Amino acid sequence: MLDTKLILVEGLPGSGKSTTAQYIALQVKENGLPTRWFHEAEKPHPIRVQDVLQRDGIEEFVVRSISNWQSFVDEMEGSGEITVLEAMLFQSLVGLLFGRDMQRKRIIDIVLRIQEITRRLDPVLIYLRQNDVTKATRKLCDRRGGNVERRYIQWVENTSFAQSRELQGFDGLVAYFQMYQGLTDDLFNRLDMKKLAIENSAGDWEQYYHQLQGFLSLERLERVVPEGYLGKFVGTYRGEDAQQECGVEMEDGHLVISVSIMHGKPRLIPKGENSFYVAGAPIELLFQGDASSVICRMEHRVLWDWDLDGKKLSKVG
Repeated sequence: MLDTKLILVEGLPGSGKSTTAQYIALQVKENGLPTRWFHEAEKPHPIRVQDVLQRDGIEEFVVRSISNWQSFVDEMEGSGEITVLEAMLFQSLVGLLFGRDMQRKRIIDIVLRIQEITRRLDPVLIYLRQNDVTKATRKLCDRRGGNVERRYIQWVENTSFAQSRELQGFDGLVAYFQMYQGLTDDLFNRLDMKKLAIENSAGDWEQYYHQLQGFLSLERLERVVPEGYLGKFVGTYRGEDAQQECGVEMEDGHLVISVSIMHGKPRLIPKGENSFYVAGAPIELLFQGDASSVICRMEHRVLWDWDLDGKKLSKVG
């Protein structure tokens, strides 16, 4: 394993950051090393301070962000754990400063300062990018639905950066992402740390994971399940108050879960007997032995309305 205590995963929205960060964390764990993955929406979070930006303004946001990075590094330096952070250096810091139209040089200076703070952890950066941002944005919006597309457009149109340049609609969204990725490309090239950029437009995740394994010097370990084992988990599961419901299906030889709050149908990753991780989410599903019900608990709290923590859902179909 590459010598590091901190793995950073960055990229545009929808580029696969959460799924990649989880994959790395699980592979590190399967290789016998203690690890902790922080989902970008997790709460509480050691780095994330978006609420400060809304409440106290951009200058206090910068101060608190740098302070949180310092406290985090101080804590993790004495730990034996490898931490995987997604979207904390670029998306949740640079992205917000970019949207507020902060001077480019100052954004770069802030990121380079955080780089110096993290040096004690020998950080590694995994950067997911797309050459064709128009195609990637169209694919993201189509995959996540029209409501998400409208929310992205509205979010961009409300930024100081877009307003000063009159960026509107889908074309404005694409232009915004192109200019933002131009900045993160520049930052990636400037950062003096172990780093790997993956152009993932083709969606060949088997190849991308192979690149990651080689770069991180990790042996790829996958849990093998007996033939026919997964079928018993297929069905519809509903909570006692009928407020929580999910469907478990089989697609291409893998279990997937459908829940209204999740985009698409995430794959279920075998963890142990009758237990699975949800791909790209810090959620663990624990099935009873007869597969008649499912007990769902979150590994960590996340900012979703549908709270599975400790809930029992019975199989109804």
